[in-house]
Amino acid sequence: MATSIDVVQVGLGPIGLGCVQSLNGREGVRLKAVVDSAPSIIGRRLGDLSEGTANDDLVVRSSPPPIEDGHVGVALITTTSSLKLFCQHSLPYLEAGYHIVSSCEEL
Repeated sequence: MATSIDVVQVGLGPIGLGCVQSLNGREGVRLKAVVDSAPSIIGRRLGDLSEGTANDDLVVRSSPPPIEDGHVGVALITTTSSLKLFCQHSLPYLEAGYHIVSSCEEL
């Protein structure tokens, strides 16, 4: 049985950063990683992009981390409004076994 839900925030635009803020302090939810495709922010600390998050030291990655045993992995994808692009962005997360939640309007 899962003891917590590991969330990976994919996309760090205004919606993605808002999602990061809303996860702060949520019981049973752990922001495990933040992912974005923009070369200008890959490798930067989350705290440099969004002040006051519980996970300021997370480093922006370009790909999903593996899901740990005993955890449920959820990818929160806030990268695009286009269904076609969403499908491209979500494939690595589906292949890694993540459940997906998205703000994609066409979805």
